[in-house]
Parts: sequence; structure tokens; C-alpha cells
Amino acid sequence: SIMGVSVASEMRAPALRYLRWRALGVPASTVLLVVNSIFRGRGDTQTPLFFTFMGTAINILLCPVLIFSLRMGCAGAGAATAIAQWAAAIPLVVLLHRKIAPLSFGGNGDRRSFRQALQTYIKVGSLLLFRTMAKVAAYAVTSSAAARLGTVPMAAYALTFNLGSATSQLCESISIATQSILAREYPYHKSNKKRITVAHVIRRALLAGVVVSSALSVVTWLKMDAVLRKLTSSDAVFHAAKAVMPAVLLTQLLKGLVYSTGGILLGGLDFMYSTMSMTVAAVACVVSLFVLPRWGSSGALLGSTSSVLTSGGRLSLNHIWQSLALFMGIQVAIALARILSATGPWKDIPIFASDTSSFDDDTD
Repeated sequence: SIMGVSVASEMRAPALRYLRWRALGVPASTVLLVVNSIFRGRGDTQTPLFFTFMGTAINILLCPVLIFSLRMGCAGAGAATAIAQWAAAIPLVVLLHRKIAPLSFGGNGDRRSFRQALQTYIKVGSLLLFRTMAKVAAYAVTSSAAARLGTVPMAAYALTFNLGSATSQLCESISIATQSILAREYPYHKSNKKRITVAHVIRRALLAGVVVSSALSVVTWLKMDAVLRKLTSSDAVFHAAKAVMPAVLLTQLLKGLVYSTGGILLGGLDFMYSTMSMTVAAVACVVSLFVLPRWGSSGALLGSTSSVLTSGGRLSLNHIWQSLALFMGIQVAIALARILSATGPWKDIPIFASDTSSFDDDTD
């Protein structure tokens, strides 16, 4: 109901069936996020990758069986995801338990170390929790706005959102690699060699983000009709999704840079600015949902079936995607401003220095 799906809506029953099954996988989903982060923090990106592939394969195999063969519909999609996540989480936790010895707090030194580690965890964890809440809030509000537009616009939104998420996952790998490498080099001020390495990684991450996200956007645009036809058999959903694809692809392009710049900030342990950029972007995204319709841009792009009355105009699916593009763009702008500010962990990093001969001495 909070998400805008009324009791009379035809979306409500299948959504409830999906959520009831999907909820069973939430603990496993949380465990996967935490354990994957632990492995990556230890420099092991191969192990979580293997179990991610395994869980994905199980999900792909189960979906058609549960959805179509067993006629579970949307509930089958939720059940397949939940089963796949537990199948990946349980062996990953067992493997982590074998690799990391249990902690003991027998002496004062151990207790002191534990307290220091706990204080650091609470400080960093609180920032990252707030960052995650801001991100979830932005996506929840935009999804709720799409749901209030009706069945066809919501289906088009879900289709384009998942299409953008699937194609941008390649950019997430850039973020993970960047974060792991930069975190391994931290702190950077101890040697000029570290500064040169960090600058090189930042340049490569930004370049890779631009190249990969641009290539994905171009390919999606060129194959747009074929891709959308593969994802829906409804003509109404197809045309609704196609109408907003320019805004979707702009968002996808910016999202590639969000992954790169976000990985840089997190790799440099710049948690405060990472949280701030996400929070400011989320607030701007939500506010823009009320501002854009008042400007009258694209308000009736998809006709009466895709717009809903707001206090100052008509909200459309295109407005929602414009808000998401703004959400990504602000994150990129704030992150780049911080990285190029030469302050905090980024002090004296020769990001755009063409001559690094003055940084060759590694004795400081």
C-alpha cells in the first residue's frame, strides 16, 4: 500500500505472492552482502565470484521450472531467487569459517583490540548504513511513483530498470576492483610510489567507467527494439519502455561513472563524502519528482495511461527516469569534486600529472 499499489490494483495479488517467497531469501541476501565484502576486504575476489555464478545459475534454472512448469507465476520468481541465494550463502559462510580462525578475547590486549575494532566498525558502519538507506529511499520513491501510474507504466519501469541494472553490472566489477586495489595501498602519503599507483588506478577506473558505460548504452540503443521485444510480449509495455529509453540510457551512462567514482571513494576510505554524495543525490532525486512536472517537460509523453496528477502538473514515466538520471549525475559530480580537490586521502595524488619523474623517489 505504501508503494502505491491499492487493494483494487491487479498488481497487488502477484506482488504479494512474489514478496512472501522473496522474503524468505532476505537473510541469505544480507549474509551474501556481508560475506562477499569480507572476502573482498581480504583481497579474495575469486571466491565470491564463483558462488555468485553458482547462485545465478541456480536461479536461471529454477525460474522457468517454478514460473511455468509448476505454474507459480510471480511467486515462482521469488522462490527461485530465495532458493538460489541460500544455496550460495550457506557454503560461502562455511568456507569463510574455515579460512578465518575464531576470535578469542582471553587477554587485556585482545579486549582492547576488540573495542578499537568495534568502535571503527560502528563509525564506518553507521555512515555506510545511512548511505544505503539514502539509496534505497531514492529507489523506493521512484518505484512507488511508477506504481501509481498504473500497470503498463509500472511494467515498463520495471523492465527498463532491470535492463539498466543488468547491463551496468559490468561497471560494478570496475568499482570492486578499484576499491580493492586502492584499499590495499592505503594510506597513500607514506611513499611517492603509492601516490603514483593510486593516480594510475584512478585514471584507469574513470576511463574504464566511461568506455564500458558508453559502449553498453550505444549497443542497447542500436538493438533497442530487439532487446525490448525479448523482454515483453505486450505492445503497450514495449511502446512505453521505448519512449523513455533516451532517459534510461542517459541514466545508464551516468551509472557507469557512479560505480567508478564510488569505488574510488570507498577504496580511499572516504566514507563521509561517499555517504554525503549519495544523500544529497537522493534528496535531489525525490524533490525533482515534484519539480519536473511543474516545468511541463515530457508530462504527457505516454498519454493518460502513464501520468498521474500531482500538485502542480502531471507526473510521467519520463519524469521518473529524468529524476534517476539526476540522482546518478549528482553522485558523479560530488565524487569527482572530492577526488580532484587534493584534500583528505587525495592530497598530493598526481591524477593528471603528465610527468611523474618528481615522484620517483620512494624514500619519504
